[in-house]
Amino acid sequence: MRVFKRVNHGIRPFIGFIPFMSRIPTVAELTRRLNALKTREANLKARQAANTGQKVGTGQKRPTESVQYGSPFTLNTYTVNGGKAAIAFFGGLATLGLGAPAGDDPLPRGFKMGQIKATRGKAAGTPVTAELSERRYMRYSVEAGTDTQGTFTAPMTGGTLAAIKTRFTTIAAAKKDDIGEYGRLEYVPERPVFNIGGDAGGAAAP
Repeated sequence: MRVFKRVNHGIRPFIGFIPFMSRIPTVAELTRRLNALKTREANLKARQAANTGQKVGTGQKRPTESVQYGSPFTLNTYTVNGGKAAIAFFGGLATLGLGAPAGDDPLPRGFKMGQIKATRGKAAGTPVTAELSERRYMRYSVEAGTDTQGTFTAPMTGGTLAAIKTRFTTIAAAKKDDIGEYGRLEYVPERPVFNIGGDAGGAAAP
């Protein structure tokens, strides 16, 4: 029987492995990213030069309408804007827990209303080339066009969190086929603002 003698060499740091860190990109990968950014910059400058004095962008014009939004946190009602196409896509004001505007104040600064967001997906990915960077990739979402909208965002609320969840579940069931296998539906919760100012100089508040 062989006997092994245990020798204590103390704690020796090993720098060859760094836990909990992502893979370090190679020089080739970094070079590809740099070249894509340079191409994007050159194409964007060319577009801006060709459209001097005009707004450069690929976005669509999306008309909005004023609606009444009730906060489940502050229990107050506010006047907010929502996209007409998005509100119609999700089923209308009642489905989203909204109402007709009634002259309420707008949301306080920093107050984020609850929103429901949808991205319509295709049945299969399509290889495309990015317009600015000329990078090749697979597109799984519906591409926006003159008469086509691929993403929708609208205010959504309810008297309680349970009511909001019920609304989301109802919309998800109704829009499952429209969103598609590669689509996405999500609810972004409300972020209210609660704050109070201090009394300058220690004077009592009026």
